[in-house]
Amino acid sequence: MKTYGETIRALRLSKGFSQKEIYTGIVSKSYAIEFEKGKHDMSISHFMAVLDRLYLNFQEFSFIHNDYQEPVLSKHMARYADAANQGNVKELKRIESELQQSKSENEQLIATLARLTLITLKHPETPLITDYPPKDVSLLQDYLMRVDSWTFHEITLFINSSGFFDYDVRCQLMQVVTKRIRKYHGFSFYDKVFSSLIVNFLGDAFIIGDKQQVSLYLELLGDLTQDITLSFQRDFYLFYTGLENILWGDALTGEDCCQEIIAHLNRQGHKHFASNLQQTLTLIMNK
Repeated sequence: MKTYGETIRALRLSKGFSQKEIYTGIVSKSYAIEFEKGKHDMSISHFMAVLDRLYLNFQEFSFIHNDYQEPVLSKHMARYADAANQGNVKELKRIESELQQSKSENEQLIATLARLTLITLKHPETPLITDYPPKDVSLLQDYLMRVDSWTFHEITLFINSSGFFDYDVRCQLMQVVTKRIRKYHGFSFYDKVFSSLIVNFLGDAFIIGDKQQVSLYLELLGDLTQDITLSFQRDFYLFYTGLENILWGDALTGEDCCQEIIAHLNRQGHKHFASNLQQTLTLIMNK
């Protein structure tokens, strides 16, 4: 695996800087040589000083170091998220098998996510909370409740696990995460992450018929998804606007809007999402 020092060396050479220009007054020449070979680490203060001389901030450096990809999710979480979004049963089973015996708490949490997601995919209709093993649900819930200061890891974990909690717990955690995630305003993935979080929550809020929560979070989702880069999340906002009309407004107009979005997602090849929205629409129409 490539080290930070090796990436710094490649960047330094590409910009035409000598080691003297970058490291003088920060670390010794011998330390700089070993650092760029990947044999030494560097303190945060020294490392940030090196980045400053290369005209980089840490976010851009991380992007470059991660082969020009946003290093938002851990390797295993990214792997889980891809499999879950695609409804890939084989990959989810593989993730569960590989990680469930790990001594790492994070890897155990992801194995649990995979196991619970497999239960969801086995049910033709939306599963009940009682379909999920209480031990697995408690493992995720206890972790999120235990951590006082959420970072991006906890926010991402909640996004992927929130459907396994009962509605009251979800409302409680939504209050926590909404407060925490606002601190990430300005972070490149803020709008995408926050909108995904709200999309996940709103489905259940509609099914429960919680008009207060729907009104609050639908407005937030509308504000977040005005940028064209969030057109996928905007589709969910429009779908939920249709559901709002069905429940508390013009039902015919609302149903037409929902069906239009489902058809659009199918045309785009997002059949898994289209199927989930169709199930939600059917539940609402049959209330």
